[in-house]
Amino acid sequence: MIRQPMEVGAVWFHYEPESTVTSHAGVTATTFQGTTSVITARGQYQLEGTRWHLLAKVFSNMASYKADLQSEILIQEVFDNNPKHRSFSWQVLRRAMNIFGAKTYIGETSLTTPHFFLYARRGAKVTWGMLDESHMIVNWSGLDSLEQANIIPTLLSTDNRIVLTHPLSPDKTITPPFSAVAQKILYTKGNANR
Repeated sequence: MIRQPMEVGAVWFHYEPESTVTSHAGVTATTFQGTTSVITARGQYQLEGTRWHLLAKVFSNMASYKADLQSEILIQEVFDNNPKHRSFSWQVLRRAMNIFGAKTYIGETSLTTPHFFLYARRGAKVTWGMLDESHMIVNWSGLDSLEQANIIPTLLSTDNRIVLTHPLSPDKTITPPFSAVAQKILYTKGNANR
């Protein structure tokens, strides 16, 4: 409060941040300053507000929305506990997308898939968009072994893909299929993941 305002006039603004109830399809959620807190049976999770609104559009079936969200959370928890799992930084993914004109991203859950891709899927499951013939970026470690096996036919039938993986070693059970003309375009010793 201004105790002695100047004679020329003064304006005082008082702003109290408010949270907005953004619950959807039986899932309780509130958004406060761009962060959404989602309350599930397994506890509270925080997402970017834009991610929450994207999920409300992606999981369009209201009857299964809660189950779909819970399934994605469980898969994400498994990924988070796997030391070999990598989520590549958005800077790396956006650069690869722009350089190669990729529109499709394969790998990750809908909770972490970058929203700037037009199409996204994990294994055989389409997260959003549709399948097309455009260039695709595959996060190999963002898929479990069954999902990796599911996309091998797609990878073998096309040459318009970029596969992101950590260095391959003999202990890998399934390695990405590389054709004879495949080239390594980038090897980084730095931190390319989030």
